[in-house]
Amino acid sequence: GTAVIYVGEDLDVLLQLCDRILVLCAGKVSGIVDARATKKEEIGLLMTHLGEEATA
Repeated sequence: GTAVIYVGEDLDVLLQLCDRILVLCAGKVSGIVDARATKKEEIGLLMTHLGEEATA
């Protein structure tokens, strides 16, 4: 398989390009989500540590 690391803050682009999204907040992993099964709001909560930790 192949892996590509893409760092960005435009959630629309991330959801279009990625299969899985690893979310960091304060230098720590706050969640890993399946891009096809998540919403921008869920990612936003993980970005601010207000969401529950999720794994895909």
